[in-house]
Amino acid sequence: MRNNIQPATSSRNGIALQSRVQEALLELNRLAERRMYLIVLAGIGAGWFLPGLDNLTWLVPYLFGYMTLATALSISGRDVAAVAKVPGTVLLIIGALHVVMPPVAWGLGASVFGSHSQITVGMVLATLIPVGVMSILWTSLALGDVPLALTTVALDSLLSPLVLPLTAWLFLGSRIDFDARSLMIGLVWMIVLPTCAGVFLHDLSRGEIGRRMAPINGPISKACILAIIAINIAAIRGILATNQISVAPVFAILPVQVATGFFIGFVSARLLGLPAPRVRTMTFCVGLRNISAGIVVALRYFPPATAIPVVLVIVFQQPLAALFQHWFLRRTRASEAGLRLE
Repeated sequence: MRNNIQPATSSRNGIALQSRVQEALLELNRLAERRMYLIVLAGIGAGWFLPGLDNLTWLVPYLFGYMTLATALSISGRDVAAVAKVPGTVLLIIGALHVVMPPVAWGLGASVFGSHSQITVGMVLATLIPVGVMSILWTSLALGDVPLALTTVALDSLLSPLVLPLTAWLFLGSRIDFDARSLMIGLVWMIVLPTCAGVFLHDLSRGEIGRRMAPINGPISKACILAIIAINIAAIRGILATNQISVAPVFAILPVQVATGFFIGFVSARLLGLPAPRVRTMTFCVGLRNISAGIVVALRYFPPATAIPVVLVIVFQQPLAALFQHWFLRRTRASEAGLRLE
């Protein structure tokens, strides 16, 4: 009798321990999501003070591919199809991302650095890369339309092998030489294939694999973000030393460019009369870019100095997203308080 009780007790203890570990990992991930700016700062500091990390640049595409796969595990084929049936908002977001923002970036960059400067090219490149995965998180935290954010990220990422080379040729073609074919192939490997694999595995497991892997994928993805930033900051430090470029003017102009993206998303959605959750989603989707992908693209396919503004955009994106999220929640609480008073 005792022999039968002991295995059952051990099994229950094992399950309880596994549950506690999973909850601890989920709490760690939630903490990291609330303090993303600390991860960004830690990555910048590690890359700056550990310049030898630039020897690991070969690892960055693999880290990015893993992050893309982990994100796609929460997206179903049905989500993508539902938005594809009513594509107006998604097309509006993609248009604001890749048609409206590049001329804005070029105008800002050309006014300060000149139209043929590699810094200007980098500022434009920062507007051509896909919408940031972090827009899903900020949409969720601001009580926005999460399925819209998920599918926008998925579709923009899937289209990136076509959109990025095409828009780079349209906006930068006469100013810079880059290998469009290699860029397209690289984006397929980094973004398209992991996204398709994640959606397939989600549907195959009916979402179970995403739920089971969430406690592990969340913290590991944050560690990947830190590593990607650190490795590429180390590479950027070498570029700064070689080219003797002052980052002070770049730091002065980039907040204007990043803030403009958020405002264009917000104002466009309000002018179109979209419901509040979609206004919030559009604000974050237009304001946030996949800088991890941008860094990889800039360093692999463009002249080295173009990566400088792409990397430095990281410093401003998350704090501005946090400000908008705080403002949206204050408006929500004020609205709810008004309704209760009535």
